[in-house]
Amino acid sequence: MQTYLKERIREVLTGASDTIVVRIYGPELKVLIAKADEVRDALEGIEGIADLKKELHTISPRWISRST
Repeated sequence: MQTYLKERIREVLTGASDTIVVRIYGPELKVLIAKADEVRDALEGIEGIADLKKELHTISPRWISRST
């Protein structure tokens, strides 16, 4: 059991208020979407899971510059 303060701190630090959050990172948006679908499909059959959802937090490309 968490107090309201601990719950709010967790929400701010993780960026999500859900009990369990699966984050998938990578450079290829299409691959990320496919992997998120795989995770969702794997979790759908588990008894007791409610409000299962997939969220895309950014669709804009990010540029990474490296100097040599």
